[in-house]
Amino acid sequence: MNRTSLMKFEASLPAPFSFLIKTAKKPVRFCLNLRDKPPAKFEGGLAVNLLGYQVARTLVKRTATALRPRGTVSRESQKYLKSLDQDGIVSIPNFFSEADFSSLRSEFEKLYPHFNVYPIKNSRSCYKKFNGTENAQSPVIRKLFHENKLIYELAQAVSRRAIHATPEVAYFEWLCAEEEIGKPHQFDHEDMLHYDVPYSTVKVFFYLNDVDEKNGAFTYLPGSNRLSLARLKYDYKLSVDHFKNRVGRVAEGHYEPSESELREMGIHEKPMTGKKNTLIIANNLGFHKRQPFYNSQPRQIVYLNFRYLETLGNRFPFLGGPYAHKKTRGV
Repeated sequence: MNRTSLMKFEASLPAPFSFLIKTAKKPVRFCLNLRDKPPAKFEGGLAVNLLGYQVARTLVKRTATALRPRGTVSRESQKYLKSLDQDGIVSIPNFFSEADFSSLRSEFEKLYPHFNVYPIKNSRSCYKKFNGTENAQSPVIRKLFHENKLIYELAQAVSRRAIHATPEVAYFEWLCAEEEIGKPHQFDHEDMLHYDVPYSTVKVFFYLNDVDEKNGAFTYLPGSNRLSLARLKYDYKLSVDHFKNRVGRVAEGHYEPSESELREMGIHEKPMTGKKNTLIIANNLGFHKRQPFYNSQPRQIVYLNFRYLETLGNRFPFLGGPYAHKKTRGV
């Protein structure tokens, strides 16, 4: 049973049963969340994290990942995998042929009027999104990305998880309002240095237009995916701060490392600029952020998120759910 069928079943029942429905939904929702949600960035509470729970959790997850087999990796993928292991990121220019890129760009422009618009509170800035994962209107994005052997092999090799279903794949555009240009937090707080989770997780960004330091380039700190004592010290501090404050972005884990902490970890920022038709594959276990916008030029990308590989639904397909309904090709 998935969430949609559960909602339909609930709607078919008489109103007097609403209390019973709500009561019965709690354990069902708990089970669905357990199956469908990947492990969180932080877990436990202040007491256990003061005792070093996040550090222990990080060590266990990294060790478990290292002990899992990578699976089959082609010769073409191996040269990029070396960079992902060492730096946590790889940039591949001219990824598609001119014909394939032209088809993708044409589909983007054709679907653009149908994008969902997400306004930013108290601002004229916005981002637009069109989810092409299961949409019949977007055959090109599904053909080029859902069946892309290189992308899937690298995502599988970095996470060391088998892929049992297609990831979310979507068109995105960020548009910065004139009055917001050059200011911090134009859309959200993703322009602050952070890492996503304490285990390897792959995200893919494909540039549909030229992206540089002035129109929101994805920025990564090469080598920040690797384990070090300095990184563990920072993770400990961040986990305690997360549960101690419980306010604002600190509660979401967006406490930025200081300059001295970055020096101790031996890492520095590298804007991943690129011309259109550039593919960026990143392990977001490492530190990253989005550059602020310093002009009104939009940032247009195709985005893939492989975080779901850590869910129980993907790891154990017999559980069913959104990550087990379709076996992928090209892996």
